[in-house]
Amino acid sequence: MTAGKGPRFKIASTHAAGPSVVDELVGRVPVQRPEPTPADGEVVGTIVQPAAAPVVAKFGNADEPPTLEECEQHIRTITTQWLLGVGLALRAIRDHELFKTAGYDSFTSYVRHRQPLGMKPPQVTRVIQSIPVVEALENRTDREINEGQARVLVPVLEHGAQAVQEVWDAAANSGHPSARALAEIARKKGYLKGEDPNGGSDDPPPPPPSGTSAVLVRYQRALSAFDDLRGLRNLAKEEPDAARHIAAKLREALNELETDLTEDDAPAE
Repeated sequence: MTAGKGPRFKIASTHAAGPSVVDELVGRVPVQRPEPTPADGEVVGTIVQPAAAPVVAKFGNADEPPTLEECEQHIRTITTQWLLGVGLALRAIRDHELFKTAGYDSFTSYVRHRQPLGMKPPQVTRVIQSIPVVEALENRTDREINEGQARVLVPVLEHGAQAVQEVWDAAANSGHPSARALAEIARKKGYLKGEDPNGGSDDPPPPPPSGTSAVLVRYQRALSAFDDLRGLRNLAKEEPDAARHIAAKLREALNELETDLTEDDAPAE
């Protein structure tokens, strides 16, 4: 794999005695819930070398060589679905609470201390969120889907997998499906609101606000972040302390605002 596209890696199965993640990707073996055995500690404790997947084992087997279709599928899986492979493993560690076998009380604590593949909690959250996006585009492209592209398409997924495919196809047909191009097309089709996360915008820039208008615009922009309810729920799950801090600040601001509004509405004596 070329530089910048994610490292070469092999990740153990989500089940200690089961197939590897590559098995689950190439062979479409369902993810399995782990048994609470001591061997599970090795799964989350280190990145280990699993037994060779059936297709991979065929590469050196003259008696049962792989088919052309199997080779091409394996190449697509390794080169275009790095986010999917890593995301599935991280999601399994989180959802099956495998981090507990290594002595961690929460998935966030596990990620903060172990930093799998050098990732911190915010990036891990983004990678896990990208899973359904990559799955929706699995048969749409031979390109590697990077984090920037996936980040744009995650909110589009709220409109269904077909919306993600529609945006991707339109961007691909126009040239290169960069994150900016995807965002522009998604906005034009009504799947995204607000400005391009990479800084682009189809609308002419408004005149700079001043005074009270500037304050209003600042708060309106802050409120637009809460349009992403899925992201907010994921934040509460992945970063509970940060989410509590946000909730406390919001409650404080709401109480202040309601007090001022109540005083303004009170009849003059």
